[in-house]
Amino acid sequence: MGKFEKINHRFAIVEYPITLQEMDEIKMEFPKSERTFYEITLKALKKSLKPTDEIFGFEGVQPTFAHMGFLVLLQNEIILSIHKGGLMPSATLERIPMNKITEVDFDIIPAPINPFNVNEGEIHITYKKGFGSKKYTIRNVPTINLDSLVSRIRGFANVSG
Repeated sequence: MGKFEKINHRFAIVEYPITLQEMDEIKMEFPKSERTFYEITLKALKKSLKPTDEIFGFEGVQPTFAHMGFLVLLQNEIILSIHKGGLMPSATLERIPMNKITEVDFDIIPAPINPFNVNEGEIHITYKKGFGSKKYTIRNVPTINLDSLVSRIRGFANVSG
């Protein structure tokens, strides 16, 4: 596949945008233990997206304080896949429309708080919800992708910071 280049069993380069269908095919290149997490999110996404919908980012993150999952970046919205454990693992989707976003900021967690320096980036999003606004912090964002992800979100939301 031209949009996916596997470097080794753990790392790969994905050229965005990629369709949901292409992402579904790529998942087979990941180790089974990791692939399971992708499958949970892809199953939830298939209920609301078309196979040809374009994805501009698909990043393993911590969308809530207590749960892991994925940030899925579309041109018109951010979808946060929040994984729930148990006998039948599943994902719930939190949607943030780009046209409601008023601010996008980021931070890098300093070493004393994060001694292992593992995925220490955070993205802070403020968006209009109802009559007020809501702030959302997405944790555990790999710093290697943090700048480009924040830049793409700001571009799609048409905000500077």
